[in-house]
Amino acid sequence: MSQYSKPFSATLLMLLAGYTMLLFVDIDLRQLALALQNFKHICNDNPVLSYAIFSAAFCGILLSGIPAATILMLLAGLLYSFWEAALLITACRTGVAISAFSLSKNIFAHQKIKYSRKPKFLRKMEAHPNISLLLMRLAPVPDSMINYSMSAVPVRTTNYALISLVGMIPATLMLVVMGEKLGSLSNFISYIA
Repeated sequence: MSQYSKPFSATLLMLLAGYTMLLFVDIDLRQLALALQNFKHICNDNPVLSYAIFSAAFCGILLSGIPAATILMLLAGLLYSFWEAALLITACRTGVAISAFSLSKNIFAHQKIKYSRKPKFLRKMEAHPNISLLLMRLAPVPDSMINYSMSAVPVRTTNYALISLVGMIPATLMLVVMGEKLGSLSNFISYIA
């Protein structure tokens, strides 16, 4: 078993668990609309509390691998101003990326055995880890998959944090703008209700 099999297997299991959880979720759009209205009131009355609630939910979803991060980024654009949403999402994504990468790196640190035969793409990733990370961040690859699987590649944590930050900004800004373009909350709620 290579040094790469455990991080990649753990990543795939987390993604599978996240997608399996969606099978058991029954979403009622009217209840969702009511919950969004209530949260919008919290956003207006106590923005710091709304930031804390949103950040905790978003970070939990990113760490667990549940495939709902895109929806929450759209909702951030809908609930907050552009800059509030962009900064909140960027801070959460970067913090979770560093945390998950460091956690995974520490868990699999004892498996630093060199093997003579590796798949070609892994050899390329080892040869150019920074470029590989940037390309993965720019591609539509789930954050949890990148965060946990990149621990198998020799990249420094500071480089990982900076490259992840730069690579996440375009998708974050795009999703926040799309959330803003959904229109006002009342128009969105009247549309889905």
